[in-house]
Amino acid sequence: MFDYDVFFSYRHRPLDSEITQKLFNLAENYRLPASLRERGMHGVRRAFRDTEELPVSRILTDTIDKALHSTDCLVVVCSTDTPSSEWVDREVATFIELGRADHVFPILISGDPDTSFPASMKLIPDIMDRLMDIRVPGNDTRRMMSLAESEMLKVIACIAGCTEEELAREHQLEQNRNVVKRAVTCAAAFVLILAVSLL
Repeated sequence: MFDYDVFFSYRHRPLDSEITQKLFNLAENYRLPASLRERGMHGVRRAFRDTEELPVSRILTDTIDKALHSTDCLVVVCSTDTPSSEWVDREVATFIELGRADHVFPILISGDPDTSFPASMKLIPDIMDRLMDIRVPGNDTRRMMSLAESEMLKVIACIAGCTEEELAREHQLEQNRNVVKRAVTCAAAFVLILAVSLL
């Protein structure tokens, strides 16, 4: 059992930090479809990012190391600033050493894999299979997060223990059911109001 479902690794730069905060909120607030919860699956129960969890202490490495060792998936926010971060590279390297390279998920916010991946990540043979691309012209964070809602299903599916396709399908079916429920509720309210007005 892991203490954290996902660890967000990122460079402390304005865009990177803003996107990471939004991804953190997206992950923790995502509700797994009821059909999957009924089968014993779960989504993100607890996420980690350094500004959220680190205590006021001079020893930051121990806290980060402990969190990495007790995390299921590592999401790396990748920008052109990322390769120069020793911290991000070390976090990816630690996950590889733990034998969980297949649970490393890069999310690309600027540049390309050659210019934005930390060195350790480039050593993972199948890393492009898990790439999440939310780059948009002008770095419009609203549009980036619109893309992130579907891209992050890769991570949620890994945590839940199902395929991305299965999660996407169940997610869409639940959204469709909710739309129908709202339509029925609105129609019932309209009929009630109409009936009252005719009395």
